[in-house]
Amino acid sequence: MTGISTDMVLHRKTPWPHPTAGLAVLLALLAAVPSPIFCQQPSLTVEVRGVEQLPRDKIVDALRNHYRSDPRYLDTAAIQSSLATIAATEGFFQSRIDSIHTRWKDSATTVTAFVHEGRRAVVRKFLIANNKALSDSVLLDLADVVRDGMFSPAVLESDIERIIKRYEREGYPFASVAVTGIRLNAARDSVDITLDVNEGSLFRVDEITVVGNTNTDRDVIIRESRIRKGEVYNPKKMLNIRRLLTRLRFFETVAEPQLYVKDGRNGILLSVTEGSTNTFDGILGYQPPRSSRETGYFTGLVNVAFRNLFGTGRSLSARWERPSRSSQEIELNYLEPWIFDLPLNIGGGFYQRQQDSTYITQSFHAKVSYLVSDNVSVSALLNSDAVIPSTEWKDNPLLSSSTLSGGLELVIDTRDDVYNPHHGIMFINRYSGGNKYLASDSGDVKSFIQRITLDVGYYQSLFGRFVGAIAFHGRQVRGSHLDVSDFFRLGGANTLRGYREEQFLGSTAAWTSGELRYDLGRRSYIFGFIDYGYILQPADAVLGTSETNLYLPGYGLGIHLETGLGVMGVSYALGKGDSLTDGKIHFGLINEF
Repeated sequence: MTGISTDMVLHRKTPWPHPTAGLAVLLALLAAVPSPIFCQQPSLTVEVRGVEQLPRDKIVDALRNHYRSDPRYLDTAAIQSSLATIAATEGFFQSRIDSIHTRWKDSATTVTAFVHEGRRAVVRKFLIANNKALSDSVLLDLADVVRDGMFSPAVLESDIERIIKRYEREGYPFASVAVTGIRLNAARDSVDITLDVNEGSLFRVDEITVVGNTNTDRDVIIRESRIRKGEVYNPKKMLNIRRLLTRLRFFETVAEPQLYVKDGRNGILLSVTEGSTNTFDGILGYQPPRSSRETGYFTGLVNVAFRNLFGTGRSLSARWERPSRSSQEIELNYLEPWIFDLPLNIGGGFYQRQQDSTYITQSFHAKVSYLVSDNVSVSALLNSDAVIPSTEWKDNPLLSSSTLSGGLELVIDTRDDVYNPHHGIMFINRYSGGNKYLASDSGDVKSFIQRITLDVGYYQSLFGRFVGAIAFHGRQVRGSHLDVSDFFRLGGANTLRGYREEQFLGSTAAWTSGELRYDLGRRSYIFGFIDYGYILQPADAVLGTSETNLYLPGYGLGIHLETGLGVMGVSYALGKGDSLTDGKIHFGLINEF
């Protein structure tokens, strides 16, 4: 190109080459324009005229990419090709570059492209071949490109994915869809699309293979996966298998399940790596003195659990806790899962608490749980409680009592991980009621007692490694002739942080917590937290106390860290009116063996 002084105008009105039929053309149409790599010229300005629907930024980038170091030369053929690809990905087949105008003054260069967009092509025909399991009408309802009537390669690609997923839901995991033709009419304003469906065979589970289970019984793993021989492939069930097996806490890792076909038989491969199913949970806490006349003291907890006895899924646990200077608790629990190979669990246990030198309470409980679904269970409860007042205190206001009660429990658990959840909810709602019999000097007294408890937790990944966790807990007991043994206890590491263990006592208790966690690993994270609690202490005519309502804030920092000894938890919390030196420190260790 010669004879250029101050302006240069290049005209090109030739329309795009007519695409040939076949799959290669479709691939070209669907290909996205690669991000240009060029040497940025500070004095270069690129303008595009006549564009309303096409992506202006991509056209500008294409011009910059093709603008060479010599401003007197533009490769118009290459530019036309790039713009053709850009327009095709948007469904425009009539677009062309009318002209490119280059103008420079001193060191500043301006390139202006005049584009004729044309109209977006419409879909005239949409044909589907070789579909048998699903009818044409079902598949056409899934095609947005048919509903909209306008051709878009991106929408067509989404339609194909939607059709494949529908086949998956119908039990055809190996189904595929290919585009066998996209034909333009002579005016280049409409297209005929042909899809070819390869459905594959209906996948019915003939066998389930388990590998890596050195301790856990194979039948236990298959049972907990909720997959049964003879059932048709279900993608939702497949996606949920890993979460279900991980939630058992039997395995170090659980791989995503794999489908296979061997000797004409359809199978599912479950691969696990056994982990430690036994835990030792030890907590040591120190309570500072409240005045100069008192001394501080240590609190403690020992919790031993066998979650997978002999690889059968049965569990046994024992707990001893000293929450205060002169109180302690003992608890035993056992669970028998899947009675008669049904989603029915039966458990029972014993609990005893010695409260100072005031009384001893003993409780036997039984629980029958029906696993409604992967995330939901409903349970029937039966409890037998007894309160034995201490004979060392002559003026003890407590009376001997026994209570037989029954109730219901609803549990919803969608958490992705038990130790360090990143999303999901945990919901537990329990109600129980029964008659309480008190032995008094004037004769036995009967009172109906009701208990309601609610625990809700919500977990959500926020950004990067940050996870938000919020929780609400509520407790209430109703009835006449309530005494201290019926009340709920609030305060400490497991309820309201920033206060001594079980510092508060009441008939109604509620507390909420919010945590911002920073994920450090599979079971490790640091967190800041804010707690807020409420407790109602009813009036007591015998003790001469009036009703009291307490509102209690707490806040602090903590860490859960996976170590060679187990998962260690440390938190530092401040309560209402506390200075930095009055904070409460709690240590915890969960050791799996």
